[in-house]
Amino acid sequence: MTTGTFDRRLRRSLPGLGWTTAIVFAATTSLYGQTSDTPVQQHIAQWVGQLGATDFDSREQATAELLSQGEVALPSLRAVPNSAPYEVRHRARLLQQQIEDDKFRTLSRSFLLDLDGGKSYGLPGWDRYRQLVGSTRTCKLLFLDMIRQQPEVAQLIELASAENASPAAASSLAKLASMEATRLRDELFLLREPKIGDSVAMLMVAATLSSQTPVEISDIISISERRSFEGNIHKEGYRNCLRKLLGAWLPKTHVAMSPAAMDCALNYDLVEGSEIARRCLTANFDYDTRKLAFYCLARFGNETDVKRIAPFLDDRAIVDQIAIGAPIGEVHESNTPPPFAPAEPVSGKNLVVRINDLALVTSILLLGENPQQVFPRYEEHDKLGFFIHSLASPADAEVEQQQRIDQWKQRHLPPSSES
Repeated sequence: MTTGTFDRRLRRSLPGLGWTTAIVFAATTSLYGQTSDTPVQQHIAQWVGQLGATDFDSREQATAELLSQGEVALPSLRAVPNSAPYEVRHRARLLQQQIEDDKFRTLSRSFLLDLDGGKSYGLPGWDRYRQLVGSTRTCKLLFLDMIRQQPEVAQLIELASAENASPAAASSLAKLASMEATRLRDELFLLREPKIGDSVAMLMVAATLSSQTPVEISDIISISERRSFEGNIHKEGYRNCLRKLLGAWLPKTHVAMSPAAMDCALNYDLVEGSEIARRCLTANFDYDTRKLAFYCLARFGNETDVKRIAPFLDDRAIVDQIAIGAPIGEVHESNTPPPFAPAEPVSGKNLVVRINDLALVTSILLLGENPQQVFPRYEEHDKLGFFIHSLASPADAEVEQQQRIDQWKQRHLPPSSES
């Protein structure tokens, strides 16, 4: 090792010192054990003392010797007091980090190559993660990324997912993860994107907590999803793992995150989106959110949702408006007026899509019928279930359209279904 190389190389890894060290130390101790070789420990104690020698070559020699001892030197390095000279403390911390990094690489290799997915190798949170996602190689790679990026969160996931976990463990996990999510969001302003390990950690927190996911955590998950999780969502093996984690998060999202959550469900074919959609059909939500709710039910709902949708077959609120012969820029994707403001008048020559159109096409699809019996220009949509503009009819043909809807109701819905 050249003069000063050790110091320069290890300075770069210093910020990671802390919980990762504790995790790997616990894991490697259980795997390899600790030596009680007294002469070796005596030599280690001497080398630790020489870390503060006045001669630079002596300091470098002691550093190299301690590094060669590996984990055997860890107890002595960890025992260096805060009252020790700065040079001793600094080198001891750097050595400790380097030894732990080396052991973590060895541990990771053993963990990845082991076909027995039940062995955790002392890595926190593995049992809960494995239950949710599985133990394939790609699942393990994502798990190791989580350990590297969020070791403290992984420790608390282990505690909070234990069989007899205390409420305090879940509370501590939610608090720490929310702080980390806020930090990750702030770093976006510095053009620092969340790493895939950060995203997996936040998804695991959502899956572990029995309560509603804190908004800060859902927000950073949604941001990562829109950025395709650093592109990993498009890789087959990773996609399967991330879809399972997203599926555990979706039902626990805060109502404020409903549009983003439903959009995520539509993007990645997650049936859990239907649970959110059932909460977002009413007039309490804006038209864009309600459209997403109908999309999700058309994709992921079932016949029992037809009764839930029935009351909206009489809702004539306009959600889309298209000026005939106008360029695409004049398609009004939302007709929601500002609070307390009246809706703009609709030209009778325009084509419109109403809430009852969305309710009807969704019901028809859930019953396995052909929507063209009511909507002659109906078109399918791979992602959304149906192309909304194919439902449009002239605004001044409202009465005729309502008659078609009423006729369909009489054929398919008994009076009790509409109440």
